[in-house]
Amino acid sequence: MKTRSSSCEVSRSNVSRTSSPLPSPPLEEREPAVQELQWSKSNSVNSTSSVRQVRPLLLLSEDEVFCWKLLMAASQVGRRLVRGHPAADGPQMLRIVMPEVVLLDLDFHEEMAWVTADALLQDENCPPLVLLTSNGKQSDFDTAIQAGCLIEKTIEPMRLLAVVEQKLVSTRADQREQSGIQRLVIRWLKPMQVGRLNRFWGINE
Repeated sequence: MKTRSSSCEVSRSNVSRTSSPLPSPPLEEREPAVQELQWSKSNSVNSTSSVRQVRPLLLLSEDEVFCWKLLMAASQVGRRLVRGHPAADGPQMLRIVMPEVVLLDLDFHEEMAWVTADALLQDENCPPLVLLTSNGKQSDFDTAIQAGCLIEKTIEPMRLLAVVEQKLVSTRADQREQSGIQRLVIRWLKPMQVGRLNRFWGINE
C-alpha cells in the first residue's frame, strides 16, 4: 500500500508539470555559454515519431523580450531555438550547436557583436545568417534593410521565421552572394564608422 501511494504521488507530480503554464521570460544571462531556451513541440509529450527532426536555430541576442517572442513563435511551428551571447566566439558556437540558421542581434552595446558577425561571414561552414537591428530609422541602416541585408527587430516573429525558411530553400550560390554583400554591409555600418559619419553630419548638411 505504501508503494502504491508513493507511485500515485509521482504520477500526480508529473501531470502537474506537464500541464503547468509556460514559464515567465528567462532572466538575463551574463555568461557567454550557450543557453538552450526550450525544446520545440517535436520534443514535447504530444509529439509523434513522424515529426522530422531538424537542427536548431541559433539566436545570439541579449534582448530578453525579443528572445521570448521568437521562442514562443518557434515552438508553435515546431522549431527548436538555442540562445547564445552576441559577443560569443561565432565559429565555436557553430561547432557546438550546429544550427541550420544563425540569427545575430547587432544591438549589443559593444562592438563585439559586429566582430562576431564578421567572423561568422568569413567562416566557410557558416549556415545562412540573419542580421537583426533596431536602427532602421538611420538612413544607411534603412538602405541595408531595403536590400534584405538586415532585418528590423520590429518584424513579427512569424514573419521572421518565414525569412528563415526562405534562407533555407535558397541555393548555395545565392547564400554565398548574400554573405558577401552582408560582409560589406557589416564593415561599413559597424559602430566606429557610424560614429565618424555622425560626427561630421552637421558639416555635410
